[in-house]
Amino acid sequence: MDRSPDRYRFPSSTSGTDAAPVRTTPVYQDPSSAPPPTVQAPIPQNGQPRNGLPPGSAPTLGAWTTGLCGCCQDCASCFVGHWCPCVLVGKNVEAIDEGRTSCATGGMIFFLLQFTGVCCVYTCLYRKSLRETYGIPGGPVEDFCTDCWCLCCSICQVYRELEHRHALNPGEL
Repeated sequence: MDRSPDRYRFPSSTSGTDAAPVRTTPVYQDPSSAPPPTVQAPIPQNGQPRNGLPPGSAPTLGAWTTGLCGCCQDCASCFVGHWCPCVLVGKNVEAIDEGRTSCATGGMIFFLLQFTGVCCVYTCLYRKSLRETYGIPGGPVEDFCTDCWCLCCSICQVYRELEHRHALNPGEL
């Protein structure tokens, strides 16, 4: 293949007549053979990436984007998650269920389960679903222990994960 910087080359001709140019750059006819489009993650208004990743990059499968105690990366969700966790749980449930369960319903179920002491089982199920969706390592025992002993931190981590993976709009609190 001709690697010249010109987009067109003229084939050699033995008759001396002018020949039509031949296109040397590839033309993608079939959409399945075209290279995949690049998708850039939106950059927050202040120009700082919210998830610690370089601007324009997306989180990879198989890893949490923030740690369990990474609340300082998003102080607003940390505040809401510790003082009114039913709001954050409602948003998490709605995003993980892809709208099948409303934010109000998810938050109300969590609120009522707080009085029975089994609210960590409810959040544990959604943490497991999030992990399975994005291929994040862990298991049911780890999810249960995390939600039993670090419930508020777990709720905040799930919210940040959904936000970083664009399942939630940033700054909606």
